[in-house]
Amino acid sequence: MLERLYVENFAIIEKIEVLFNEGMTVLTGQTGAGKSLILDTISLLLGDRSNQDMIRYGKTKAIIEGVFSYNNPKIDEVLDELKIKQCNKLTIRREITANKKNIIRVNNELVTLIDLKKITRFLADIHVQHDTLRLLNNENYLTILDKNNLEIENLKNDYQIALYKYLKALKDYDKIIKAKNNVLEKLDYLEYAYDEISKLGLKENEDIDLEYRISKLENHDKIYQNLHNSYAIMNDEQGILNLVFDVKEAIKKISLFDNNYNDYLERLNNIYYDLEDLKSSIAFDIENNDFDPNELDYLQARLESINVVKKKYHKNVNELILYLKELDLEINLSTNYDATQKKAFEDVLKTFDELKVSALKLSDKRKEKALILEMDLKEQCCDLGLENIEFKICFNDVVITDCLNKEVFKEDGIDIINFMVTLNKGEPLKMLDRVASGGELSRIMLAFKAIMAQKYDYSLMVFDEIDTGVSGAMASLIASKMQQIARYNQVLVISHLPQVAAIATNQINICKKEENDLTYTYIEYLTYEQRIYNIASMLSGKNVSSLAIETAKQMIDENI
Repeated sequence: MLERLYVENFAIIEKIEVLFNEGMTVLTGQTGAGKSLILDTISLLLGDRSNQDMIRYGKTKAIIEGVFSYNNPKIDEVLDELKIKQCNKLTIRREITANKKNIIRVNNELVTLIDLKKITRFLADIHVQHDTLRLLNNENYLTILDKNNLEIENLKNDYQIALYKYLKALKDYDKIIKAKNNVLEKLDYLEYAYDEISKLGLKENEDIDLEYRISKLENHDKIYQNLHNSYAIMNDEQGILNLVFDVKEAIKKISLFDNNYNDYLERLNNIYYDLEDLKSSIAFDIENNDFDPNELDYLQARLESINVVKKKYHKNVNELILYLKELDLEINLSTNYDATQKKAFEDVLKTFDELKVSALKLSDKRKEKALILEMDLKEQCCDLGLENIEFKICFNDVVITDCLNKEVFKEDGIDIINFMVTLNKGEPLKMLDRVASGGELSRIMLAFKAIMAQKYDYSLMVFDEIDTGVSGAMASLIASKMQQIARYNQVLVISHLPQVAAIATNQINICKKEENDLTYTYIEYLTYEQRIYNIASMLSGKNVSSLAIETAKQMIDENI
């Protein structure tokens, strides 16, 4: 259940803290006072997207924090997966900032919006204003049928993986078919380009290596002269090698009297032998530093040939090597088209068969669940004054025979469903959106919510004016259904119906005031006497009569 809600600088809310109790709590108050804002903040805690317009005018940050208690092992599984501490309570905090740096924490751990939705999907369900209108659009029906069913979700995941593989195979096949004519037309060019590039026998970074070798040959005289000068300096009687030797001998003499100079001597020995080795290496380079003008001519010609091809195809050497492989593939495609096409078609057929199996498994599971949902909904509707309702979930007929027809495979499966209903005996089944009135739609939606409350062990159910279009005796039935749900789930409801307000365990009035040209939302926990007057005003309007007060008192007392 939601135990505590703290909101700061959200829309017209400057700062409020709301403490909630178990059972059913009704939120009442004048239009525009902020009732729906309270539910908006709860929706944000459950994973709704935020935007900077939600921040109170003149402020830079909005804060929403909620403390929930729960008893659902599925939530613990998600928390364990995300390495978040478990304590049968969730403290969810969201900070919405003007600079779009929004922060989400669960039990003081940073999480993403996706992670938050994973956690809260089993925590609560919210019915917001106009949600009932979703029943008028059959595109929403699969979502209603699939909601929070792990078997269906797993099958849907398998289906979507199979769909991805099939669509990829089909795309590759289509590409081969479409490319056939183009490839045949440019086969001569492909073969010419392949022959021209392959004759070069290119190696990776060969042009860079050639430039280095050419530069070395072109500067042969400079290299030779400097090597010779270096050798002469080292080999001269007064050269560096003899000077180092003299220094070494001098230090050797004084090391006999002072051991501290042994380190100097060792270092000088190392320097002397390194220089002697270096002199030998330079002598070897001088001896073997031959200049071959023919090699230079060959390398220059080779580089020129490579540069011509590079410029022609606008590619460097490494890109030309990759391009050669592409040319080879395209040439093989044109000359071995039938084999390539056959292999691609076999891939399509294989992935199609796998997708078909996956799609039918998902559809069969949905049909199995649909039968249960039909019975459950009829039972719930009977409690809501729809005793004669007949409800059926009808699936489209799908023919899956053509492996090249991807149109039957939608993102969520092959199923298109319709809710068919009749509300009166003797009437045929018709599409829900063509039969039900606004009040009937509200009751059917509440029936769906009651089923969800039973099956998914939510700790919180929220209803924002789900009773729209209902009055009189039907309002009492809706109130009773909410009271029934509240036996097992905490229920928060926004309602303008006195029957709903009277049946609630708790009542919170949402108010607003204006001070210094600013609007503020605040809350009142209504006492027994305040509730009587509030409900009486719902019954009779501004001029509250003694009869209305007596009726309101009776309505509340009947549900204590």
